This record gives sequence, C-alpha cells and structure tokens, in this order.
Amino acid sequence: MTRTWRIHGIEDEKEAAIERERLRVEAEKEKKRREEEEKRERQRREEERKRREAEEERERKRKEAEEAREREREERERIMREAAEASAEELLKEAAAGHVDVVMALLKVKKDSNIQNDEGKMPLFLACLGGHFEVAKVLITLGKAEVDKVDKEGKTSLYDAAEKGDLEVVKFLTAKSGGFMSKSRADVNKGSKDGETALHVAAGDGP
Repeated sequence: MTRTWRIHGIEDEKEAAIERERLRVEAEKEKKRREEEEKRERQRREEERKRREAEEERERKRKEAEEAREREREERERIMREAAEASAEELLKEAAAGHVDVVMALLKVKKDSNIQNDEGKMPLFLACLGGHFEVAKVLITLGKAEVDKVDKEGKTSLYDAAEKGDLEVVKFLTAKSGGFMSKSRADVNKGSKDGETALHVAAGDGP
C-alpha cells in the first residue's frame, strides 16, 4: 500500500512538472506573441508617422513651388508694366547694366533695339562692352539689333571694340558658323568715316 502510494505520488509529481512546463511554454509563447504584436504596432505607427511627414514635406514643397511661381509671375508682370511705361532710353541703361530680363521685357513692348545714346552707341555695344553677352544675344535674336549700325563717328560696335582692344567683344561679334551669330555676325570689312576697318584697327594699321 505504501509502495503504491509512493508510485502514485511520483506520477503526480511528474504530471505536475509536465503541466508546469506546458504552462511555462504557453506563457513564453504568449509573451512572444504580445511582443511581436507590440513590435508590429510600433512599426505601423512609425510607418504612419513617416508617411504623414512625407505628405507634409510634399505639401510644403508644393506650396513653396507654387509661391515661387507666383512671385515669378508677379515679378514678370511688374517688369512688363515698368517696361511699358519706360522710355526708349531705358533700354540703353538696362543693356549696359546686364539686366537680361528687363531688356527682354523692353523689347517685347517694342522698344527700339537700335536706339543710340548721345555718342551714337547702341544697346548692343553697351551690353558687349560690359561683358553681358546674354543681353547681346537677346538684342540680336529678339530685338533684331543691327550689328553693323554706326555711331556718330561712323564706327560700328565691332570697330569700337577693336579700337578699345576688347578681344572678347570682337570674338563675340564675329562668331562664325555653329553659333547664333552665324547669320548676323559683324562685317569685319566695314569702315569708319576715315576709311579704317576693324581689321585695320586690330592690326594697328591705317587705311
């Protein structure tokens, strides 16, 4: 009887140990399941946060771009209004200053690209003299500036540039095939009132 009781007691302990192990394993599984759920929830919240931030950033950039376009539009309108009200002489000043946007606006409201100052200098020469070749391109292509028009001394812009030794302007005005000046480049053989040409001046020779 005692032996039987002991056997049952050992079996009960084994079953109890097995049950405890089962419960421990289940508890461990439940813990891992909760941890996985919490991890997925954290990831979901993080992804949602990033998504919102990305949307906010896109919206911010969109608004900035829209505001920039609006400012550009307002600036263009302002330039065009001022250009329409400006005198023809304003083109001389803006070309000399290298303000290409203003020069374009002035030309669009039909300001004369061949207007001359008191010395007979045109906007084209003043732009070239200041190294503002983008302005010069606009004057020639949009304003149809006369490259070989002469000043009061009968000198062309090319002649004047050669006389001043400004090789960069000379190269620009005599640009050959392949460039935008290929059809409207300056005539190197056009002379001044004294018969000198830009080639004579560049070479240091007289007529």
